[in-house]
Amino acid sequence: MAKLRYAVKSDVGKSRELNEDNYLVRDNVFAVADGMGGHQAGEIASELALQASIKNLSKDFSMPDQLKRAFKKANSQVINRARKNMNQFGMGTTLSMSIIDGNDLWVGHIGDSRIYLFSSGKLTQLTEDHTLVAHLLKNGEINEEEAVNHPKKNVITKAIGSQVKIEPDIFSVKIKAGDQIVLCSDGLTGMVDDEEIVSVISNSDPEDAVAELVARANAKGGPDNITVVVVSVDSIGAKNKRSPLRRWAVNTLIGGALIAILTFSASYGLNKVYFLGEHENKVAIFQGLPLKIRSYTFYDLSESSDVSIDKLPDYYRKRMDSGIVVGSFKKTRTLLNDIASLEIKD
Repeated sequence: MAKLRYAVKSDVGKSRELNEDNYLVRDNVFAVADGMGGHQAGEIASELALQASIKNLSKDFSMPDQLKRAFKKANSQVINRARKNMNQFGMGTTLSMSIIDGNDLWVGHIGDSRIYLFSSGKLTQLTEDHTLVAHLLKNGEINEEEAVNHPKKNVITKAIGSQVKIEPDIFSVKIKAGDQIVLCSDGLTGMVDDEEIVSVISNSDPEDAVAELVARANAKGGPDNITVVVVSVDSIGAKNKRSPLRRWAVNTLIGGALIAILTFSASYGLNKVYFLGEHENKVAIFQGLPLKIRSYTFYDLSESSDVSIDKLPDYYRKRMDSGIVVGSFKKTRTLLNDIASLEIKD
């Protein structure tokens, strides 16, 4: 595993009432999504896309296939949700995702959020803006000066949820120790140019860099939501590889685990066990064990709550990924109430 330092900051900006941006930071996976749509639909679309995509990344597939599956599932989730609720009809979101695998940086992208690579003193925009203005500029129909103030500069030509079949950009580039990766929504790039981004990230650690970049965007008016992720690659790790023999061994272990769990279930009963975990970015009570083996899950949602995962102290937020097994429903409910009291208020 690569040694990484990273930080993220998301801000509503100076003109919007709601932050429709969302982000995902998990191990070697980083993503930004910028939602669009009325009645809070943009916020829902961006969150749905991120959750669906991360749940459909599987090491059983090649990296390009992982990303294709993730984007396809994200798109179907957003479309299906919009079809069920007329207030959310037409909602969509950008989605820009990067996965670090050894010295390869894999990118999946659709929309006008961006991923940059800062390497050897040079900042490179890896992603292409899927906008009308970018298309006109690429075809030589307008120049860069005209693009800056074009009346249709915010028209997006590709997005999650825009059509049943989507074709995200998927590719990889080589990275090395000392490189930095920046993911951001257009709330940053619409206000802060590449030279400023370089001046900030080349002289700051990730925590200070994200704070400074958001502050600069807001200082220039902050007309949109602003989300920035900065990742510093301190060292390169080994690639995730699974040989046929290892795959056979894993499958054998999975089979053994299933037998053991089913035996436990028959003798004790999973219905007697409860745990705390994540559901739609909230703390929830589940019945069963926090286990998922391939397509098999051993739990059901018992009770949801209004306690936001993002507002928990780091200790509890990190433990929610794997689940906190407590035992009885009563004890689990008591722990939920205790954790709720620790929620960081705005």
